[in-house]
Amino acid sequence: MSFSSEVKHELCAVSTNRPCCSAAELYGAFLFAQVWNDRQLRVVTTHPDVPRRLRDLLVKRFGFTFDGTQGSDAPLTIRDNRKLDAIFQAFGLSRAPGLSIHLNHAALECDGCHEALCRGVFLSGGSMTDPEKKYHIELVTPHKHLTRELLPVLHEHGFEPKPVARGGLYALVFQSSEAIEDFLTFMGAPLSSLSLMQIKQLKEVRNQVNRHVNCDTGNMERTLAAASRQVQEFERLRASPVWDTLAPPLQAAALARIEHPDSSLTELSEILEIGRSALNHRLRKLEDQIRSDEEED
Repeated sequence: MSFSSEVKHELCAVSTNRPCCSAAELYGAFLFAQVWNDRQLRVVTTHPDVPRRLRDLLVKRFGFTFDGTQGSDAPLTIRDNRKLDAIFQAFGLSRAPGLSIHLNHAALECDGCHEALCRGVFLSGGSMTDPEKKYHIELVTPHKHLTRELLPVLHEHGFEPKPVARGGLYALVFQSSEAIEDFLTFMGAPLSSLSLMQIKQLKEVRNQVNRHVNCDTGNMERTLAAASRQVQEFERLRASPVWDTLAPPLQAAALARIEHPDSSLTELSEILEIGRSALNHRLRKLEDQIRSDEEED
């Protein structure tokens, strides 16, 4: 089950004790339905819980259900004039031909109605990307004015989604993980919000580990590159007349590096039985000698 489906599954289990909130949730689902005009209302969903939820709400509020006997994947449709008249009247809308459907704020009677409205909007027109990939929620409708009319409701509760137009559809988009967490909780999906927080924490831990690994890998690569350069330089130095003029401790340091090209400075210092600072001092003197010889050449 996708994360978006899990959210809808949780939302469909929310109890709606107040009749006004049940009506508001149904209203949100209808507003962001694929079709709602004076001739028909049609909600298209592939989630198995959403049809049952909307049928229950419809029966609870109006005493009737969607037209016909429909399968789980069939659109939820109402074309019956009597039913459409009742729905338009209940939400204070005009059923005159050609008029657009609008969000009637007077139909939202209490603060809980705002939460229920958004829950219905998400059930009908919402989707959420897997947070393992990115943080993204969309509330999609074919009607631009509905995104404008829903914005004040969201702003009232501190949400600032971005309006987006795409392919003849209009959406309100949430892209902040914190905003998405709060919006999920606001709609009635606190478990999904908690799951998102946990996923985000795991991603942050993984990213931190990757940064440390990359840093360690980079340090190792630089160390190996420096060691390889020293081996080449010390080999040339050993083959030159200057080698016999070097003090025995410097020769020992150069030979240790040549014989142990992959060893760290700590390991080399243990092989020579000297401190790391002493080894660093000897290696620097060897490199100074090599630069001095190169300048003379």
